[in-house]
Amino acid sequence: MQVPYAKGNDRFLAYAIDAGACAMFLFALVVLFEDACNSRAAGSALFACIFFLYQLAFLTYREGITLGKDTRHIQPVSSQGQPLTPGQKVIRAFFTALPYFFIGADRSLAWGAELLPPNALAVAPMIGILLLMADVYPLEFHKQPRTLTDRIARTIVVALPPPQPHRAPAFPMYSRHDAEFGVPPPDRDQSKP
Repeated sequence: MQVPYAKGNDRFLAYAIDAGACAMFLFALVVLFEDACNSRAAGSALFACIFFLYQLAFLTYREGITLGKDTRHIQPVSSQGQPLTPGQKVIRAFFTALPYFFIGADRSLAWGAELLPPNALAVAPMIGILLLMADVYPLEFHKQPRTLTDRIARTIVVALPPPQPHRAPAFPMYSRHDAEFGVPPPDRDQSKP
């Protein structure tokens, strides 16, 4: 059976919409709590946390259909075609947000700089960018269009069938002899004097 994998451009657009939604939420938090989120470090670490919670919430409560995935009609499922297990949901959300933890790690983890080798935090943003690129690479250049996150969480993203409009009949769907609908309506010809 052919697996209806989601197209790469649908996944990119869905990801961009989801990242934009999280960025707007972060902007609202920064505006509300300007003193606490004033530095770039707090903002980038907070974005990674927001992105993780966003992904996890949609994986838990909407079967993985985020705002972006809803617009593109795609959904993550287990690689066996089953709904995601709780472990897969956490792993998928964590590895989706992981690059942003590294991108903001140069300043947000400055408190732990004594424990790390010199200049280790300076390369953290580059590691984050490389993780983003490594995550997307298999999606475009592999037989099975699955990201690195998909492979780690043992998931696939499938295209959903397009929604079908509900079409009600233009006339009542019963005949004079259908007893289940109660007393049949009078025949129009008999009602005339």
